[in-house]
This record gives sequence, C-alpha cells and structure tokens, in this order.
Amino acid sequence: TEEGLYTLNIPRKRLTKRAELAGQNIFNLHYDPDRRQLWVGTYLSGFRCYQLPANPSQPWQRVRAGLDGYMVLHLRPNTLRQTMWLATDRGLGAMNLNTGRVRFYTDRDGLANSFVYGTLADLNNHIWMSTNRGIVRLDPGTGSVKNFSLDDGLQG
Repeated sequence: TEEGLYTLNIPRKRLTKRAELAGQNIFNLHYDPDRRQLWVGTYLSGFRCYQLPANPSQPWQRVRAGLDGYMVLHLRPNTLRQTMWLATDRGLGAMNLNTGRVRFYTDRDGLANSFVYGTLADLNNHIWMSTNRGIVRLDPGTGSVKNFSLDDGLQG
C-alpha cells in the first residue's frame, strides 16, 4: 500500500501494520521461502530485504537496503547468477547477491529508456524489460541490448 505493509492473521481475521515499513509506499514484494527473506521495492526509498523470524510475532531484521531516492518497481532474482534484478526509474540494476554491488544498465548502455517497469528472463538468460519507450532485451553475458518498438510490431 501507500502507507506501508500489513500482515494478515487469518484465524483472527485481522490486519496488522508492520512497523518496519510504516509510511513506505510499497511497489513490489518478492519472498524467498528457502532463506525466509522478504524483498521490498518502494517509491523513492529504494529496496529493503528482511530476514523473517520463525515466530511471526517477532520483529523482522533488515539484512540489506539500498538505492535510497530510487523507485524500485520490480524485484526478480536469478539464483543461477546470484543476481537480484531491480527495475527502477533510473535503469535496470543487477545486484550481485554475494557482494551487494549494483551494476546499472541505462539509456547510455543502449536501453530505449531508463525507466524500467519490470523484467522477465527467457531460456537463454536474456533479460526482457518494459520501459517508457518499448521493450528491451539485454544479454547480461555480453551487455548487448536490442530495443523493440512500433516498427517491430509492438502496439502503440
């Protein structure tokens, strides 16, 4: 929501606002069940990653945060590459999950536009993204970028 994140207690039929994200405008969530981690993309507060306790009444521990001032519209992991893809208002971020370093792809790298809404990976590990100026395909291995627009048959 625009006012933070709520958890639902199903047996009690009650919503509870999480103090950890009070007042944050939440754009996207990604839950990693193996690590019990919740990744949160926000409006102008970047991203957060929380370690969730086994006991739901316990507080969450923030284990990562970054890109303050950025809109993180979409989060998508690539476990084979140990990468978290971060679609932002300033480009596509590839965060190395081992080091925490983020490498950005922007219009200077050939993207049609740096405002990236979301991403998907294909079977060749190409990253497809939606931007304000069309669809973009990125080959992370080579850094090559292909932009698709109305000329390629996209609808306007």
